[in-house]
Amino acid sequence: MRASLFTLALATGLLGLGEARAADFGIARPMMPPVIEEYGSGWYLRGDVGWTGYTGVSADYVISGVPNDVFSGTRLEDSWVIGAGMGYKAGWFRTDVTADYRAQSEFAGTVLGTLFTGEETSWSTLLNGYFDIGTWSGVTPYIGGGIGGAYHGTSKWRDAAGTAFADGSNWDFAWAVMAGIAVQVSPHASIDIGYRYIDLGKPESGFDLVTGTERIRLDNVSAHEVRAGVRYMID
Repeated sequence: MRASLFTLALATGLLGLGEARAADFGIARPMMPPVIEEYGSGWYLRGDVGWTGYTGVSADYVISGVPNDVFSGTRLEDSWVIGAGMGYKAGWFRTDVTADYRAQSEFAGTVLGTLFTGEETSWSTLLNGYFDIGTWSGVTPYIGGGIGGAYHGTSKWRDAAGTAFADGSNWDFAWAVMAGIAVQVSPHASIDIGYRYIDLGKPESGFDLVTGTERIRLDNVSAHEVRAGVRYMID
């Protein structure tokens, strides 16, 4: 028992002597590196501009609520779009709410040889979800989709004989699918270049100012859009 106590005391003394000699020679004890925690809110702002090319547009002449003569040669001119939104990113998934404005577009179509013309603008708001596929050299391809609503405004609708229609406005369901790439240009900012197909529903004119019972309704108003914008992460 005494031998064990002596051995323990000797070992303790040698350990203390070693630490003292290390201090005498300026040898510092190894320090563990500090733990650095990265903080990020995950929230971001975005802004986009782009081109809107309408496709597959058709139209009906609606009398007392019943679709009647179908237009031929219907077209809705291409336009431009500008939008903004706010979203949240969590790993490979992100979601945002966006609002977009599409500038005035000229409509033209013919019913029984009579030409009708008018103007149409639209707003849309969508709740979107995206999946980031991966990141290579700062470039992240993604796919996504969204649902929401579109608000349409129509004006200056008339036929070749001068019969005019009241200005109209209406809400309708809207949905979209999209794909693109995000290019990171700074720790906070990315350039977003993408394609979007969007279905905007059915804009309607106001009633015929003479009879008060007839209006024009556009069907299948959808568009291909090419867009470019910036996403900025908020700390």
